[in-house]
Amino acid sequence: MFPRIAKWTDVQKILNERISPLSRVEKIPIFEALHRISIVEIESELSLPQFNRSLVDGFAISNRTSEKELKWKIIGETKIGFQSEFKKLKEKESVYVPTGGIIPHNCHSVVKIEDSLLFHENNNKFITILKLPNKNTHIELSGSDITVGQTLIEKNTFITPQIISLLSSVGINEITVNTKPRITVIVTGHEIIPPGEKLELGQVYDSTSALLISLIKTYGGLISNFHRTGESKEEIIEKIISSLNTSDLIVTTGGTSVGKADNVAKAVEDLGEVIFHGINIRPGKPVLFGKIKDIPLIGFPGFVTSTAVIANLFFPIIFQKLFNIKKINPKVLKVKNAKYLKAFTDWHRIIPGYLSDGVFYSTFKTSSAISSYADSEGYIILDPEDSDLPEGKDVIFIYYINWLK
Repeated sequence: MFPRIAKWTDVQKILNERISPLSRVEKIPIFEALHRISIVEIESELSLPQFNRSLVDGFAISNRTSEKELKWKIIGETKIGFQSEFKKLKEKESVYVPTGGIIPHNCHSVVKIEDSLLFHENNNKFITILKLPNKNTHIELSGSDITVGQTLIEKNTFITPQIISLLSSVGINEITVNTKPRITVIVTGHEIIPPGEKLELGQVYDSTSALLISLIKTYGGLISNFHRTGESKEEIIEKIISSLNTSDLIVTTGGTSVGKADNVAKAVEDLGEVIFHGINIRPGKPVLFGKIKDIPLIGFPGFVTSTAVIANLFFPIIFQKLFNIKKINPKVLKVKNAKYLKAFTDWHRIIPGYLSDGVFYSTFKTSSAISSYADSEGYIILDPEDSDLPEGKDVIFIYYINWLK
């Protein structure tokens, strides 16, 4: 029997209440800030563009008092990256400007090279056009993109390539972010073997920790410790104790059921508090959650699909709390069910699968089958009060959250 089995609705509240945001911060170069969390609001100290600039290669023509003679004398050219020597155009004057070049004052508009006719007269160059363009045609005005004092990012913003580009454009080269949560991973069980080693009969390769480490990194975590240990309570306790001072979260794999060799709960009980052991979710029932000296610990089941289900439900809540950011909701889609699926009374049944032409196909075989998870791109949930799901019935498909997208 599981002594402290919890309901999923209660577990969500427990995780929110028992996990505290991290307070550590660091300042890092902007080019290293991808997928980090900014802890400050940033305002622009510059206007963009900082000057009126041309959107095309062409001629900046002066304002005119008359449209009778659409002719302008070319008095020179501006160069990209340099202050123009032509501060202000007089009537009937023009200068050549490249794309991105500074526009002189008293400029009416920019005429594309291909829309103008160049000719010589009395040893001077002139252009003429057939029709005067509208005011400011092909000119990007100063401050039309970004203004001084404009909020560029708010506090607790997830840094994307777009944001790095934005901040760089106004001269910001450093940013203050949350430090990455330090996560310890402890693999229990003598039969769990690292990939690459030779398997003996009865042993299995470790895919569960590989899954957890990948997900932790996806959510912005840092693997601070990685241990492999046996299933005895003493061995598990030793690894937990050695990791406490360098962890913000400890996760274990295996040893969370109620058999003779399942000692993770006993180890946590000796060191701290088991808050719940077991949850009304299938697959994933044998999960446990506890705290040791204010460090939260999640004991994941040994079977990979069970762990995948729990991790995809727990990690969005946990990392949102650690980073102190707003809830990130997964993408959902209303689709048709491909075939009959059975609901479980009193249980939330999580069914992994994929979509094809707007139809959900279950990939679930068993909680130990890696293909149940590997072939999926999301899942559906049959809640305790739901009836069995017939073929062709509408269902809500939930995509796995990926913070890196």
